[in-house]
Amino acid sequence: MSLEKLQIELAIDPLGRDYASKTAEQVVDSLYTVDRVVADDTPKTFRDLLRAVGGTIAGTITTKLEAAGEADRGVKLAVEACGDYGSSGGLDFSHAYTIVALDALQTASVLTETETNYLKALGQKTVSRAEELGLSRVRIGTVMRAR
Repeated sequence: MSLEKLQIELAIDPLGRDYASKTAEQVVDSLYTVDRVVADDTPKTFRDLLRAVGGTIAGTITTKLEAAGEADRGVKLAVEACGDYGSSGGLDFSHAYTIVALDALQTASVLTETETNYLKALGQKTVSRAEELGLSRVRIGTVMRAR
């Protein structure tokens, strides 16, 4: 764990967590609260969508995307990637190009806003502030040293 990273976090308090008024134990609790939504570039497949939203919604979305893929080679390639359950399959739903493409599909009324958001959510994960900063094993004594 980088004590310097923790010192900077406590001094600057960029998220306004009010570290200065907290006890060391409260700071540790705050750092380990899982409340930060960050990009997740791990490739996801339609199985991940199925797990996230269930069969009915996932089926509707994949049907719409497959139909759109008949007219658009880029959509077809993305659908194929999402249907590839091998180790090299899947699509990075956090990538800027993927997000732009999803927005375009929504604008073209292929997907609803809700369906687009379900797909975009595959490119996100929720982590603690400690994980987001790459801090490991922050304890009360660590916070006291950092202060």
